Amino acid sequence: LSPLIPNVEVSGYSAGNPTLSTAFGMVVPELQVVAKATSEDLLKLTELEHETALPLEGRVLNKYALRACMQRLVGEAGFKFRKSAFCMKEPRTTLRVLPTLGFCPETVTIEFSVNSDTPLHSATLLTECSELDSR
Repeated sequence: LSPLIPNVEVSGYSAGNPTLSTAFGMVVPELQVVAKATSEDLLKLTELEHETALPLEGRVLNKYALRACMQRLVGEAGFKFRKSAFCMKEPRTTLRVLPTLGFCPETVTIEFSVNSDTPLHSATLLTECSELDSR
């Protein structure tokens, strides 16, 4: 994604075993991947497709960036599109990472978003809960 969005930081958060191929794991992915970038860098992304930066901000700018990242991941990197949720407060998409890409010997379903805070908050909450009760 770095050729698309300069200074992008990509983080992954897991709430379980992402390689479990259960039906529930396909619907609610165990692995959440978030691309973090500044608004300025995302506006530069709009300039790549248009002559000037589009007057986008906030959630709409994140949706635009998510679509652009999704095109790159599916069109060039070989990820498989599963579904998207653009009407959510934090837009996200579900992608499948196939074994042929060399990341994992099994197909893994991930949830991908841009500038989303929910995965970090969920990971922090799970970490705090596991310190209170280690079951």
